[in-house]
Amino acid sequence: MKPIKFATRLGFVYLGMLLIPLLAITLINYRSFKVTTTIQTLDMNERSLKQSAAFLNYTLSSLNNIVDTLSFDDTVQTLLKSGSSYDRTMEGNWFIQRTDILNIIYNPYTSSELQSVQVYPDEGPSSFNQTESYQKLDIKRQQEWNARMESLALFKTILVPSSFFSGNFPKTISLVKRVPDFNSINKYIGLIKGDIPQYVFQEIVEQTAASKGSTTLLFNNFGEIIASTGEASLMDVPFISKLIGDEHIPINGTLHSIEVQGKPYFLGGTEIELSDWNLVCLIDANQVLSASTTYRKQMVWMLLAFFLASIPLSLYTTKTVTNRLRKLQEHIGSSRKKGFDITPLDNGTDEIGQLTACYDDMANNLRGLLEEQFQSGYQIKNLEFKVLQSMIDPHFLYNTLDLMSWKAMKNHDEESTKLAKALSKFYKLSLGHGQTMVPLSQELEHVRAYVEIQNMRFDGKIQLEIQVSDELLEQTVFKIMLQPIVENAILHGIREREDEKGTIWIRARIKADTLVISIADNGVGMQNEKIKSLLSTSIEHSGYGVWNIHERIRLAHGDYFGLRFMSKIGKGTVVIITLPLFPS
Repeated sequence: MKPIKFATRLGFVYLGMLLIPLLAITLINYRSFKVTTTIQTLDMNERSLKQSAAFLNYTLSSLNNIVDTLSFDDTVQTLLKSGSSYDRTMEGNWFIQRTDILNIIYNPYTSSELQSVQVYPDEGPSSFNQTESYQKLDIKRQQEWNARMESLALFKTILVPSSFFSGNFPKTISLVKRVPDFNSINKYIGLIKGDIPQYVFQEIVEQTAASKGSTTLLFNNFGEIIASTGEASLMDVPFISKLIGDEHIPINGTLHSIEVQGKPYFLGGTEIELSDWNLVCLIDANQVLSASTTYRKQMVWMLLAFFLASIPLSLYTTKTVTNRLRKLQEHIGSSRKKGFDITPLDNGTDEIGQLTACYDDMANNLRGLLEEQFQSGYQIKNLEFKVLQSMIDPHFLYNTLDLMSWKAMKNHDEESTKLAKALSKFYKLSLGHGQTMVPLSQELEHVRAYVEIQNMRFDGKIQLEIQVSDELLEQTVFKIMLQPIVENAILHGIREREDEKGTIWIRARIKADTLVISIADNGVGMQNEKIKSLLSTSIEHSGYGVWNIHERIRLAHGDYFGLRFMSKIGKGTVVIITLPLFPS
């Protein structure tokens, strides 16, 4: 995959630094506007719903007062009390009385919203049960009408839409009251019915919808629609009533969020006083949020325009920076070809200019170091020769020890022979062939030779026990890794006991792909301060001290590997060496 150029990446970074804050600001503003718009729209619709309910209450109250005034009029009282005695032969007198009523209807107290008023005696040929409207009803509907009338208490009103009689959408709404007897108010003498055009209520309902996509219904407790506006599919009184019940929506003029047919809506309603009516409003939430949607589109277009306008600025800034970096790159390539013999580059005074100046200083220093290296080449060769000379002395030493062993054997001095052989073996293993890594088996032989020499010195008071399986003997370890630890265990552990006797145990095992070697003794043990000092600095005179071993392992394999001490005063010390496991 072809790597992306630094200039391209830098350009993307600049654009991202511009775009991300803009996106965040746009999102925050949009969400804030959306919440504010929703609250304001709902508040406006709730106020409109309550105002419409108040207007309906006022209208019904006015009409109710007019009907009450007519009910107690002397002419109406006289007509209803004597109306049952009239029959068809007395229709002329009945007509005159109706003319009197018309005069009452059109007095200054009546409202223009009251289309007509009819009075009906409780019994007789002029009662409501003898009217053509009532006679056209089937038995079931007549029973319903009678039930409504029987439930109508004195001074109470029922509102009946003309659809009750015609089956069609009501053209009028009838305000029906029982007329009490002026002389005996606990009994009634007939009915009074005032007809109001349906459009009076329709106009109020249409003014309720303050938002597009609103459906408003005015219906009574019998499920009859008085007036409605909005989406026809939602003008279903049982459906609306079920929604209100299922969602537990209070009819108090507040709007609540619901879901209808998979779409979000706001639903609310209020009761109309002096009636059994409910005014319910169902508002499409998407229409409520239409203003915020428009605002979102405007913000997106503004964001896009700002982003496109920022591209030239980003390209200019990127080009300015990368051109100077390219000059530095060419300057570095030229210095490599010329052996760092270059003329300083003027590349500004900011960070890039400082980086260029630092490189020029480094190139001059490297050129000086190369010249010094060339001059010191001969001295290095001399040092290497001295190192080779220093390797001759150990060879001479163990060759001399072999000669001493042969002389002691010739003179039958077994003790000297054994000592000379052990010492010769010790130095042969120490010198080896210039290797730094050896098999574990060779390190164990080196320890055995050392302990054998020490036992000759200390009368065999040191016991060495090695418990290492054969498959681990070929594992590669650092040369002269175990002997300094064993030496430390003898001199600072066992030899400091009162009897100067002790045992050293060497064990090896595999744990989680690592080689773990433990060297334990039953010496006097160490304080924690002593352990910390052993691993923090080299306190040994030998170049292969404990700290030296720990550092060699750690530098070669990482901080996870190295030495770890566990010690208890009077009980002894355990040194654990952790090494990587090499395939055999």
